[in-house]
Amino acid sequence: MFKCALTTALLASVACAIASAQAVAAQTPESKAKLDEARALFVQGQAAYKEGRLMQARTKLEQAYGLAPSAELDFDLGRIYERTGEPGAAIAHFRKYLSSNLDAAERARIETRIQILLALAARQGAQLAEPAPSSAALTAEARAFFDRGKKFFRRGQYEPALAAFAAAQRFA
Repeated sequence: MFKCALTTALLASVACAIASAQAVAAQTPESKAKLDEARALFVQGQAAYKEGRLMQARTKLEQAYGLAPSAELDFDLGRIYERTGEPGAAIAHFRKYLSSNLDAAERARIETRIQILLALAARQGAQLAEPAPSSAALTAEARAFFDRGKKFFRRGQYEPALAAFAAAQRFA
C-alpha cells in the first residue's frame, strides 16, 4: 500500500516536472521577454508598495498584470485598491484571487475582506448621494477651497483634498 502510494506520488511529481519543462521549452522568445518584463514591473511595484508609494505601485502592478495575469497580482492589486479606498476594484481583484487554489483559512480571510469592502462601498455610495453644500451656504473663499478639494480628490491626491475640505469647512 505504502509502496503504491509512493510510486504514484513519484510519477505525479515527474509528470509535473516534465510538463513544466515542456512549458518552459515551448515559450517563444517574445513570451519569455514579456514574462521577464512582467517580473521586472512586479519587483518595481513591490518596492514602491513597501515605500508607501501606492499609486506608483498600482501602475507598475497593473502593467505587470497586463503582460502576465496571475493570482498573486490579483491579491496585490486588491490590497492596493483596498488601501486607496477603491472598494469596487479591490473586490474585483479579490474575487479573481478566490478562483485560484487557496486553502480554507486564506479563502475565509479573503471572503471576510470582500464583505468589509462591500460595506465600505455601500457607505461611500450613501455619502456620494448626499447633495453638495449649496453655493448660498458657502462664502466665496469656502467655495474656492471646496472646489480645490474636489480637484485633488478626483486626481487621487487625498491628503491635499482633505486639507482643502477642512479649510472650506472653516470658512463656511
